[in-house]
This record gives sequence, structure tokens and C-alpha cells, in this order.
Amino acid sequence: VETVQVTMFGTEKNTDYFTGHKGAYADIMKAIDVMLDNGISPRIQVFPFTTTLDDINRLFAVLHDIRLEERVNNLGREFTCFYNTLAPMGEGFKLLDIALRKDDIGKLPRYLIEKTLKYLKRGTIDELGRTEADLLPELLKDDNSLNDNPEITAFSIDGNFDVYPNCGEITSWWYLGNLKRDGINPVVDNFLNRNTPGLRMNYETPVSYFARKYGNPESDTLWAKSDLVHKWIHMEGMCGMSTGFCHRIILEYTKNQQKKPLTKTFFIPILSSIVE
Repeated sequence: VETVQVTMFGTEKNTDYFTGHKGAYADIMKAIDVMLDNGISPRIQVFPFTTTLDDINRLFAVLHDIRLEERVNNLGREFTCFYNTLAPMGEGFKLLDIALRKDDIGKLPRYLIEKTLKYLKRGTIDELGRTEADLLPELLKDDNSLNDNPEITAFSIDGNFDVYPNCGEITSWWYLGNLKRDGINPVVDNFLNRNTPGLRMNYETPVSYFARKYGNPESDTLWAKSDLVHKWIHMEGMCGMSTGFCHRIILEYTKNQQKKPLTKTFFIPILSSIVE
């Protein structure tokens, strides 16, 4: 292992708050020292919000004070850091009110912006994200479905053995079934046959449908195109949940399916980390 990615939200107060773990910041700072002592380079991923911009600047002052870039360079490697925006899925959907906006970019450390452009191989700041208002005209004309496919097809399994595809989120409109109650065959059948509202929205519903229904031409929030569509899919799922369609469709399907041999093998990860 040469590189391990760590995620920070600022200094102690914000990193502890957004990770939901008191002491997370202190643990990360200790881990950085341990990694460097063992020849491992930390790669810093930062999630900024409109409310944390000053603290992001304080964080990079701290990283400068501990000579992080110099210490990574002493290992014969280039120090990497970049900022990211939180996907509007799961808990991320609850943070949309403080999501990064166009005018916020200039308030980030210039050093972080330059490092992000280099790491993501982008030429300009505009390539790091566009506003919803800017993306909307293009998406209103897009009659293709999102078709968001992760590099590895996998299932997310919660503590109750409920299963969800990793192209979506842990919500009722992505629910595939329960491993203990239903077994693996109906779960995989539900996935292959796109038998959840979430899968159908991802693979069959035109992007233009969501853009017409949920697009905001006044929004200056910054998005990757796929994340914006995922936000709309989440909104459609919330709307459908009030009618009760999500669980009803899936439970009726799994109840009526007969066991049959699997025709495809899936990788089902239980625990993963970002290491190189």
C-alpha cells in the first residue's frame, strides 16, 4: 500500500460533526503521522460547504504547518489533495441547503483548487462543476436515461440483511429484497429485471422527465451532471414513497418468484477502503 485516502470537512469541529464521530479529526491527524512513518502517503479529500469555507482555509493552514506536502515529497511521491461535493443521496440529500455554490469557489484555498484541477485532470474551474441553472437547458433535451453504472456491480447489505444496488442508495425505492427472508435468487432477479422504482428511474426513465419536473432554473448550486440527476431521482422516490408503491412492488414480486439457478455472478463487498 502506497497511498491511503482520508476525508476531512475542515478542522476539529466540522470534521467531527460531519463524520458523526467525536474525535475523528484527532484520529485522522494521528493516522497521517502513522502513515508517513510507515512510508504511506495520505491523500486528502475535502468536502466543503457554504458554512465551512473559512474552516477549510484553517485546515490547509494546519496542513502547511505540519509540512505535509514536504513529508510526502520526502517519500519520493507527490502530495495529492482535492475537494469533492457530497452526492445528494442518503444523508447527503439532507445537506443540500449548504451545498457548494458558484460564488463559493473563489473562497476556497487557491492551493486546493490547483491541486484539485491537477488530480481530476481538469483545465479550468468551470470543469469542476456547473450550476443547476447552467445544466438545466442541456438536461431538458436529454431523452436518454441516466444509466449510472459503477465500475463494479455490487450490493449494499445493511444490518437487517436488506439489499440495495450500489448504483443507488439505501432507500425503499432501491430495495431489492432481504437475504434471510427471500434468499439470493429473488434479490438478483429483482436487480437483473430492474424490478425496483430506483433501477427503472436509472435505466429507463428519460433525464428530461426529471428535468422538467424538478429542475430549478434559478439554482446556483454546483453539480456534476450525474449527481444532479440523482438528486431528482431521490425527489421522485420521495414523491412515490408517499403513495406506497416502492415496497409493495418489490414484496409482491419476491413473494411470487420461484427459486431458479443464477445466471450471473456478483461481487458482494462487505467492507472496503480506498487504498492504492
